Amino acid sequence: MRTGCQNPLGNTSFNDPGGGTFSITNQTGANFSFNTVETETDGGDIIQETDTYTGTIAPDGIVNFSSNYVVTINGVFWYSGTSTVSGTLLGNTFTGTETGRDLVGDTCQWTQMGRDTRSGPVPPPIVLPINTPYDLNGDGKGDLTWRNSTTGSTAIWIMNGIVLASVGFPGGVPLNWQIAGIGDVTGDGKADVIWRNGTNGTVAIWVMNGATVTSTGFPGNAPTNWVIKAIGDVNGDGKADLIWRNSSDDNTAIWLMNGTVRTSVVFPGGGPLNWEITGIGDVTGDGKVDVIWRNSSNGAVAVWVMNGTTVTNTGFPGSTSTNWKIAGGGDFNGDGKADLIWKNDTSNILAIWLMNGTSIASSKILGGIASAWKIEQVGDMNGDGKADVVLKNTTTGG
Repeated sequence: MRTGCQNPLGNTSFNDPGGGTFSITNQTGANFSFNTVETETDGGDIIQETDTYTGTIAPDGIVNFSSNYVVTINGVFWYSGTSTVSGTLLGNTFTGTETGRDLVGDTCQWTQMGRDTRSGPVPPPIVLPINTPYDLNGDGKGDLTWRNSTTGSTAIWIMNGIVLASVGFPGGVPLNWQIAGIGDVTGDGKADVIWRNGTNGTVAIWVMNGATVTSTGFPGNAPTNWVIKAIGDVNGDGKADLIWRNSSDDNTAIWLMNGTVRTSVVFPGGGPLNWEITGIGDVTGDGKVDVIWRNSSNGAVAVWVMNGTTVTNTGFPGSTSTNWKIAGGGDFNGDGKADLIWKNDTSNILAIWLMNGTSIASSKILGGIASAWKIEQVGDMNGDGKADVVLKNTTTGG
């Protein structure tokens, strides 16, 4: 909805409560365009404004687009001009400000709930770049978080592709606290650090701004036989949630998060203990992460397709021998769907399953690595929308 703008005559509010049409005509990656047509009657005259917008969506949700508009009265050209819109997309809500309307110089407020609140043809969803789960400073590039196992100190490498841009030391915590994962629980486009106390089961969250801890929250605790297995956005609100597995029985649980506050706890089901949660990733491309399972006895892979906390479907894409281990997940080909990377514990060969939902679209052997190297992290390190692989040498630390 666009509100607060004067109409071309300058004498009434020119709000758009849904009378115009809105359709995306081109969208590739972070670039998009759309058209709007708005019509109103003023004193018997039919005033129509047609806008053509083009713009970009940055990985941190910042939206900028410009407009070329034409205004007619009773079908006759009256004037034309340009304007710009800038704002932020958080979850499914975009709020921005339009400026530069040449005739009246007004400022319009855009608030778009979901992908489109206007009547008329419903456009396809704006596809955001795949969220980079390890991006601590919101530049769309993955960063590295380190923990000293002797002192408890932490360090953060802010990365620019394969280049170390800066190093920060946000502090340390007692050694009975362990980093359980990294994920953006606040929805600000910057990953946060989730901690777990191994003694009493308490969960703590560092809300991060780059290498700086801006606040610490304690959303709750759970018995220590409950283990945080993955962190990701299961309900599509732009905020990472916590996925748990009970190591004593077959239960799973999901904490839906709103920043450092746990809004609800849901138990979606379970599976036999020889099935293990090996990761999460949005294999369907619907903006909600799915749960990847592996059978430790026969090597079979299963995928829970999630809609919030509900398992809508279970797929079985295939199986491999048990000396192959799932080493991580990420969108390697930029199609908006998470893929799986594998490592063979015997030969140290790496392989990728490119996924299309719960089906394997194709597979590829990448090659081998020396046995001293292990996959430390999978994420988009250079901001091109495709996952990269971070390796660490367990002998030298390099």
